[in-house]
Amino acid sequence: MPVIKLTWTEKQTKEEKRQFIEDVAEIVSSAIRVPSEIVNVLICELPAENVRFPEAVFTISWSRHPDRNPESKKEIIRRITEKVLAVSDIKPEKIVIFFHDLPGEDVGVAGNPRT
Repeated sequence: MPVIKLTWTEKQTKEEKRQFIEDVAEIVSSAIRVPSEIVNVLICELPAENVRFPEAVFTISWSRHPDRNPESKKEIIRRITEKVLAVSDIKPEKIVIFFHDLPGEDVGVAGNPRT
C-alpha cells in the first residue's frame, strides 16, 4: 500500500488534481506491479511565498518488497518528473522525490502490522 504525498506550489483545478492523482497512482502501480487501487496519493498545496526550494516534493512511503527496487524507483522518478513537467511550469531541478522503504512491522493497515 504505497502512500505518495506531494507537496507543491502548483495550483490546479479539482479536475486537474483528480487526473494527476490517477496518473501518479498508475505510474507507481505499473512500476511495482500492484493494483492502482491500493496506491494512495495525497496533494498538499502551499502558497509560493511559503516555499524556498524545491517547488514539488514527492514522498513515497511503502513497506519493503522485491518489486520496490532501484530499477522501479528509477522508472517512477523519471515518469513522475515527466508528468509534473507536462502539467506545470516547475523546472526539473525543482522536483524532488524521496523514497521511504519501511519494514513490514513499521506499517499498519486496518489495525494490524503488515508483517
